[in-house]
Amino acid sequence: MYLSGQQRKELQNALINAFPKKSSLEQMLDYGLDKKLFAIAGGDDLREIVFNLIKKAEAENWVRDLITAALKENPENPKLKNVAKKILGFNLSSNEVIEPQSSVASYPKLSEIPVIGNKASEVEANYTKLRNLLEKKEFGKADLETLRIILWISRREKGKHLNRIDIENFPELDLHTMNQLWLAGSDGKFGFSVQKKIWIEIQEKSSGTSKENFDRFTKKVIWVGVGWSGEITQANLDEKRPKPEGHLPVQLYTALMDPSLNFFYSMIVFCAWIFVCSTVQNLVAYLLGFVILFCVLWFRWSKEKEKRQSTYLSLLERKDL
Repeated sequence: MYLSGQQRKELQNALINAFPKKSSLEQMLDYGLDKKLFAIAGGDDLREIVFNLIKKAEAENWVRDLITAALKENPENPKLKNVAKKILGFNLSSNEVIEPQSSVASYPKLSEIPVIGNKASEVEANYTKLRNLLEKKEFGKADLETLRIILWISRREKGKHLNRIDIENFPELDLHTMNQLWLAGSDGKFGFSVQKKIWIEIQEKSSGTSKENFDRFTKKVIWVGVGWSGEITQANLDEKRPKPEGHLPVQLYTALMDPSLNFFYSMIVFCAWIFVCSTVQNLVAYLLGFVILFCVLWFRWSKEKEKRQSTYLSLLERKDL
């Protein structure tokens, strides 16, 4: 269900009026829909949290359930009744409350999601090809198309490498459109918000560091073949190969590794190793030089991996996702 700007504003005001405290809003979601507010919507204040909550409900097509759950928790609130009548067509002049249909998220049809125009993109991006690929269930190609669009929007088509600033400044509407298309095309199996949900679940269950938890995350979504240089093996692109929830999109993660740095440092190590071989006669010194060079390269690769993980987490932790 898609809401107009005015409808979103009226629903936001009604929810704030009915649940003026964050704790009461949390209870309504927990009791009525079995959803956790902190995992759905963040924000600096209640108004921002409710705004993000409505966007999430709209993206995953449970606006109706949100309104009816709110009415069940606070059936006498006049603003909620008015919103229910305007948006859902409910006539709640009595104390009757319509029960939520389901706490399980459903998704709009791909054909219903805008792919061109100002309702789809802030920068005139065209998502028609991505929608068509997802409609055909060609997820590997859709993953490549997703990366192509992101690189185009970020003006990184030439280098094909993204950094943290690119991710943090990526247009909110375009991220929303891509995520909706992935959710609709995969029936909720793939998408950035699915990956965010998995990440939050891992954090809740683990007391490890971000690095340790991210390693658990990559194992959970089985990002096999995502090596130091950021390449993807054919297994990830194989349409017939089963993929776990949250596995896609993955190409964006690979684009966070700068391949030129890997080549540059590899060449330094190679040249240094040739120099050692040509000048050192002592076997111990020879082996020591090899160990030192290996450690330098390993350290550089480790730092690049941590940087890539940190950058991807900046995407998963965006409040608008």
